[in-house]
Amino acid sequence: ARLVLAISAMASGALIGIGPSGLAAIFGPEFSAAYPGVAIVAAGQLVASLFGSPEVLMAQANREALVARIMGLGVVANIVATALLIPPMGAMGAAVATASALILIRVLLWRACRRELGFSSAVIG
Repeated sequence: ARLVLAISAMASGALIGIGPSGLAAIFGPEFSAAYPGVAIVAAGQLVASLFGSPEVLMAQANREALVARIMGLGVVANIVATALLIPPMGAMGAAVATASALILIRVLLWRACRRELGFSSAVIG
């Protein structure tokens, strides 16, 4: 879990740290407008990484069907949140929906890991 967090922190920190001008320098000037959305999704991924990789532990314990159901629920939540947030917020709404779905999936998988396997996959606790 600590390794997942460290890698996620480095990647998220790099994406957030380069700013709009960094995105423009790497991908082209039209990408600088995407920075707020990129930062939101990167922050969401960082928060999700605090819960470790419960999907891997659950799969190793032969709980793939439960993992698939939780992932499916997360996809549905993402679609609903995207449909609700894009009209009023545009691309920022899509970023918030995606980050929220990432966190929701990881929290649900973490809870299932605790319930099914009896231990936490999170960095803390």
